[in-house]
Amino acid sequence: MTSLHQAVELPCDLDVDSVRPDLPAKPACYLLEAEDGRPVLLSTTANLRGAVTGRLASDELRQPSRRVDYRAVTRRVRFRCVCSSFEANLVYLENARLYYPKTYGELIKHYRAYWLTIRPDDEYPRFLIRHAPGGRGVVSFGPIRDHASAKRVLDDLVDRFDLCRYHELLLQTPNATPCAYEEMGKCPAPCDGRIPMSAYYQQLAEARDWLGRPALEIAGDLKRRMKEAADAKAFEVAVEIKNQLENLKSRLSPAALKVGALADFNYLVIQKGNRKGSARCYFVRSGVLEPLGQLQPERLALQIPYLLKQIEHFPEPGTLDSSEGSPADGERVNLAAWHLLLENEGKRGVFHPLSLSLDEEMITGYIEQLWSKAVSDIGPEVDDAQDSESDSN
Repeated sequence: MTSLHQAVELPCDLDVDSVRPDLPAKPACYLLEAEDGRPVLLSTTANLRGAVTGRLASDELRQPSRRVDYRAVTRRVRFRCVCSSFEANLVYLENARLYYPKTYGELIKHYRAYWLTIRPDDEYPRFLIRHAPGGRGVVSFGPIRDHASAKRVLDDLVDRFDLCRYHELLLQTPNATPCAYEEMGKCPAPCDGRIPMSAYYQQLAEARDWLGRPALEIAGDLKRRMKEAADAKAFEVAVEIKNQLENLKSRLSPAALKVGALADFNYLVIQKGNRKGSARCYFVRSGVLEPLGQLQPERLALQIPYLLKQIEHFPEPGTLDSSEGSPADGERVNLAAWHLLLENEGKRGVFHPLSLSLDEEMITGYIEQLWSKAVSDIGPEVDDAQDSESDSN
């Protein structure tokens, strides 16, 4: 469902106008390919015909700033028409990995959310910021929209649970000299043996539990407890709870409000299909993105109950092992996370948490919502592709 399965051959004496009928004026992901099959450029566009003919324009029509004469080196156009921004970026991701295996990480870095990860079974575990979730033995929490927001969440996590700030000292346990945070009462100093590592592991477990709980749920619980303490005139307790609320601010920001365990990152994703009233669906569940196919307007009465039955048999949240996913799985889920965090609702599509109830009427409403605007959600051509400086690599 992501291969560039259509191709147009280009002769050496190319007349651009002659290939226009073979290139649909539709959103697509496309690859310009040299005669020997070498990839020249991979990109997405809202108008395949306009994008490719513009790239292959004659010398007189080409933009002066363009550093590659695509007309001279391109002998084939491979493409796949797409129906949504989500699908365009997913097809781009898969083909960037296929055609640029050594450098594709740079090509997809725009479509990146951030995660806090930890290896609980390590002898000296610590939380790190990574731009992809999952991995063997890794527990991931996210997604977070940008690195700065992820850093704020991590700093607040360390402060809240008095975690070690200098991992190089923790590695010297129990023979390290404690840092200044021990003197300020901000660290129990496992590094010099003042507490056993078993106690520090418990602190890390509590930090993982905190990251796994929805921020709004934690905030509601804290506000209730603060009110109870104030009503009981336990003002010191109320002040301490207020400080915990302040510590939660980084997670209540729009960039980090969706933070939770990767095992609970489970959504039904609904995007536009290839014609009005249709929709393409995906499962994102426990570290894997799974395409489900297309819902057709004339078959919704049959297809939606089948879709709901699949969701009904979905395992309970947290019961799937999300740590064994491949790097490619992590990249796909990260792309979904990036879309989930988009402020532009048109480009985001529909993300329905699988933990919430869903019925036929809701799915039908989601599809109508997607098609309420006739404008394509795929923007103009995006040059996140391999550019002219690396064409020869």
